[in-house]
Amino acid sequence: MCGAAAESIMLATASAKKNESEIFAMYNTAGGRGRVENVIVGKARQEIREEFLGCLTLLKYWRDQAAHGGVSRITDNEAFTSLVLLLRFALFVEDNWGSLTESSTP
Repeated sequence: MCGAAAESIMLATASAKKNESEIFAMYNTAGGRGRVENVIVGKARQEIREEFLGCLTLLKYWRDQAAHGGVSRITDNEAFTSLVLLLRFALFVEDNWGSLTESSTP
């Protein structure tokens, strides 16, 4: 669930930067998640890009693991770590909303 919540934060951020229907169409293609991430941080300052992508790394892993309908092997410790990382990601996006959503075109 943490991965899905992080995904929602990412999609809301991208939709604030670019047309929402374009973002969802892009996201629903092969490799779409990476392209959406690039919309958000492709031209961002390096420290913004690295922290944004760093926050998503573990959450993407667990989201991918949980999304396939199998029995989850996520331990309590891993779940707690994911919750903390999700909170950190949400706070990072809130703190950097302007930088993450500013349009690169005039």
